[in-house]
Amino acid sequence: MGTNPHNVQRVFVFQRSHTRDPRESHAPSDTYKCDLVHITEAGIVLAHQLGKIERVDIRTIWPNEERDFTPWLRDNIQSLSEKVQVGIEDIEIEQDVGDYSADMTGKVEGTDKIVVIENQYGETNHDHLGKLLTYLAGKGAKVGIWIAETFREEHIATLEYLNETSSTDGIALFGVELEAKRISDSKPAIEFTLAVRPNRWQREISQEPRSEADKKRHELRLEFFTKLADRYKELNPSWHRVKAQPQHWLSFSAGRSGFSFSWTWRMLGGFRFAIELYIDTGDSEENKTYFAELLQKKEEIEKQVGHKLDFQELSEKRASRIEVSSPPTGVPFTRLSDDKKRELVEWGAQTMLKFSTVLSKYVQALD
Repeated sequence: MGTNPHNVQRVFVFQRSHTRDPRESHAPSDTYKCDLVHITEAGIVLAHQLGKIERVDIRTIWPNEERDFTPWLRDNIQSLSEKVQVGIEDIEIEQDVGDYSADMTGKVEGTDKIVVIENQYGETNHDHLGKLLTYLAGKGAKVGIWIAETFREEHIATLEYLNETSSTDGIALFGVELEAKRISDSKPAIEFTLAVRPNRWQREISQEPRSEADKKRHELRLEFFTKLADRYKELNPSWHRVKAQPQHWLSFSAGRSGFSFSWTWRMLGGFRFAIELYIDTGDSEENKTYFAELLQKKEEIEKQVGHKLDFQELSEKRASRIEVSSPPTGVPFTRLSDDKKRELVEWGAQTMLKFSTVLSKYVQALD
């Protein structure tokens, strides 16, 4: 360690400004100015002026909570999992619960415990609290996660009360605040902050044993999709690489809100590995209209991709998809040989390159 002959102390000094536009209902804007100063025997001397930490309106990143933020969260669930310290897998969005639809559902990694996630812009309200509890009951969920920009005190108190009174039933409720920040002109960074957490349940779930079969399946999935993402990046250097997770799918944006490309494993039809364009703008009528426009151009799209495509309207669901799949493997993913996995990695990377290159052009041209 170097010496400090002049007895100089280096200190970061933060200045915070706090503003609220009375016309806006969302959280106020905080700006932090940071200076690095030297404190010497002679006094304080300004050494370096650093960047300003600014709070960013999340609507500039995701204009619509349902169409933009929820799909992003599905594809980046690891960020939320790390904050609540609960692995979440098998994510689905807009799952029907009576006359309503839960924003997101999943499972606690390695268990059958259902997770319900309710997203909300702005400040928490009774409407979204009621929806969260309705979805918990309707799905028989053991974990509820409520995400909002700010939590009112009464809603924090309600979640804490419910955690205390329902802990013996193994039900856990999390309140998570969402915030976006940037330093000067940098890209915004997303930050999750826990407003409410169930400490007792957290310890219990972390101590639950996970079967060796579950552990092995997750390891194999992570290894497979990591290799696939690496190979696809080699073929498409401009691709913004997404982080592989131990799930049965891996998705990334198709360059337009409500559209995403995915690699996914399917059990129906003899264990297939598939590539899809998933259409879910948050509006069923809009989804079906876009799907119909693409269906009209089915032959020319197939000719350019070089594969027969399965156009699935999914009339009973809000979303639609267009899919191409490899021949059935005949055995579950966990029983595939290393050679077969390497073959599917190459097929998945090469086919996605053709598939996404062609479909992206048609997606961007939709009215």
